[in-house]
Amino acid sequence: MGIKSESTMHEVCCYLENLAEKEDDIFLLSFRADSVIKSYKIFNKGKGFDAEEIKDFSMLKNIFFTDTAGKQRTDMLSYMKKFNFNERNGDGELVIAYDGRTKTLVMIGIHNSNLGPATGGLREKDYSTFDSMATDTLRLARAMTYKAAVANTNTGGGKATRLVPKGLRKDANQSFARLVNFVAKKREERGVKPYITAEDSNTHCGDFDDMDAITPYAICRSLHLGGSGNPSPVTAIGVYEAMKAGAEYAFPDKSLKGKTVLLSGVGQCGFELAKNLVFNDIGKLICAEMNEERIRWVKKQFERMEKTEKIEFIVYTKEQIQNQQYLVDLANKIDIFAPCALGKSISDTNINALRGTRLKLICGSENNQLADEEKHSRMLHEMGILYIPDFVANAGGIINCVTEIKGRTFLICQTIDQSRNIRNTVKNIIEMSREKNITTLDAAKKIAESRFIK
Repeated sequence: MGIKSESTMHEVCCYLENLAEKEDDIFLLSFRADSVIKSYKIFNKGKGFDAEEIKDFSMLKNIFFTDTAGKQRTDMLSYMKKFNFNERNGDGELVIAYDGRTKTLVMIGIHNSNLGPATGGLREKDYSTFDSMATDTLRLARAMTYKAAVANTNTGGGKATRLVPKGLRKDANQSFARLVNFVAKKREERGVKPYITAEDSNTHCGDFDDMDAITPYAICRSLHLGGSGNPSPVTAIGVYEAMKAGAEYAFPDKSLKGKTVLLSGVGQCGFELAKNLVFNDIGKLICAEMNEERIRWVKKQFERMEKTEKIEFIVYTKEQIQNQQYLVDLANKIDIFAPCALGKSISDTNINALRGTRLKLICGSENNQLADEEKHSRMLHEMGILYIPDFVANAGGIINCVTEIKGRTFLICQTIDQSRNIRNTVKNIIEMSREKNITTLDAAKKIAESRFIK
């Protein structure tokens, strides 16, 4: 019996809760790229190494879902095979886990660890369906491999996602740390590198401080504990440098001076990027959000800085961003689009509205900006809109975090210098794109794959 893609998240969690059996158990199901499927019950105590293997998990052995980009039904292993895995050792892996104590659903996607431990953030998001969570986890893990390879961080790519009930965060952090330990142990036994977790959307340094006593595989701890802290400021520096590099090729004057930028999604990283833009030469910044409370907070911060004279704050609705004429009008007001939300800001429903408009450059901090990478990067290329691949522009975050892996030392000046070098990386990618007449995405992927594919 497989889980249908239309199953609600509640139905899936009920299946998994029955298998966890006891409140102190974590049920784990591992799908590996070498076609091995394993299941365990981890005892949620200590450092999480005690477990027993479960032989009968037929109810969940074959999980099918809808590949949103390919618009077709698939199973986990078939979906994973599309990517570049070390299949012999089962390097590529998707772990699905349910914590009976906190009723937390977790997924850990590990894409490739040829260059080093698979490193990537833990994201909290209110996923409505199982398939959306699985697709997001695997796509984000893959992007981390490419990001780390382009940035030369000596790490591979992984990502985790979770759904946590309110009021149980600290316990959920500890359970997640035990899960990460167990996954690392099993990967070590078969000769592949571990997953190292870090900060991402809706998680923060305090979460990784909680994990630190249990697992050595958690980074982004607080600065006062010797960690690298919130990576958003350094990520934003990298995006800003990437945007400056893009401007050299997108505009006749080769600069950001006087340009109008639409920044969509003013979360932690979006806010930091906004500050970098406003305190420099841009002509106008439009801060756009669907969350009215957040936009009020952002506006208040810029009022305190006395920097609102060249900022417009807008709150838009779902209906507006699906209205073609609204999008055309918006694109004709801006020179640069900086997507900084939670993914898929460029999709079939809006990409044609950009054609023939004033917009000439797309560069932001958001992961998975293109709903269909190959199709939409090609369309942007044909439209003459320069797209800076997200995993290149936002690599400052991983550059910031990995300093904790070796010796757990952190020098902010060093990570800032490395993030500023993203500007040179972007230039190399654009030059390759123009020389070979390929998309910037294809150029960036060629550079990354030359490093991590063995």
